[in-house]
Amino acid sequence: MSQVEVEDFRDDLRHYRKIHASLQNWSDAFAAEHAGRRPGKADVLATRIPWLIDSYSEYSVLKRKLLVRTASLRGALASSARTGLVA
Repeated sequence: MSQVEVEDFRDDLRHYRKIHASLQNWSDAFAAEHAGRRPGKADVLATRIPWLIDSYSEYSVLKRKLLVRTASLRGALASSARTGLVA
């Protein structure tokens, strides 16, 4: 994995954390009103709140993207460690 790919991953991770933090208050309030159940996509869509729907959609896309790239990044780091490129 190149340095550019690592930086892109870091940027996406920062953005993911920012969106997650912005959704946290709403998600906590939803859980409090629904016996601890966390909101899903259908719950978010049912609100018809544009910023919430957009943020949740972006959050979901970034989460999936980061999960896939995390596995790739770990594999690349492990491979580098085996070949002596990473201390």
